[in-house]
Amino acid sequence: MSIERPDPSALTPYPIATNNSSPTAVSYAGGAPLVPGHAGGPQKLIPTIVYCTSEDDNFPVTELCRAVPSTRGWQSVKHCNYPQQIGIRFDGEVYIEQIQFLSHESKIASRIEVHIAEASETEKAHRVFPPYEQCAFRNMGYVAMKNNANSQFKSGEMRSCLLRSKVLFIKLLLWEPHKNSLNFYQQIGLASIICVGGVTVPFVPSTTHPHQRSTIGGVRSLIDDARAKEQRP
Repeated sequence: MSIERPDPSALTPYPIATNNSSPTAVSYAGGAPLVPGHAGGPQKLIPTIVYCTSEDDNFPVTELCRAVPSTRGWQSVKHCNYPQQIGIRFDGEVYIEQIQFLSHESKIASRIEVHIAEASETEKAHRVFPPYEQCAFRNMGYVAMKNNANSQFKSGEMRSCLLRSKVLFIKLLLWEPHKNSLNFYQQIGLASIICVGGVTVPFVPSTTHPHQRSTIGGVRSLIDDARAKEQRP
């Protein structure tokens, strides 16, 4: 897949929270009103993966949807092209206060860009997801990841960023890994993605757009499409 590289000078880093921040400590001031049942404040939102450029067969991208300690996390294929892209949606329009990224201990992207697509009034009225590939995304900035040499690559790094935006989809662009002797195949990986916020306009699952490929098979189809494009002369 061919993706235009953004001009680094046009990007603005996120305000990075301290690594010991927790979802319960997030301020919800200015947040959008939540749907009934979510009035207690921000909470972890369960993502659905709708797009992925590549995945290692042993570390599929759908592992990022498993918010459990036993998750294997996601890893790109060996010697992949960069940036890698992951597309995410939730149960409708959501207000996201904070995103937390837990990196692989040695397969570490140098930075993660966050782009968002907002829901139109028509989509909110009909509660229908548009095709991910046709959405207009806005670049919100990036999180710079450390090379993790200080931990001797024994534990992953958690980085947090404040988003405080209504979103329908999130597009993550993950750039070339920090070089180290343990990452033989120049892969990148994430152990988890945690989005903290709440649903503002729930979409009915049965009304998902027919072209919205959000199942495991659909994600694999998108990965195959991306690989085919990369192999074309």
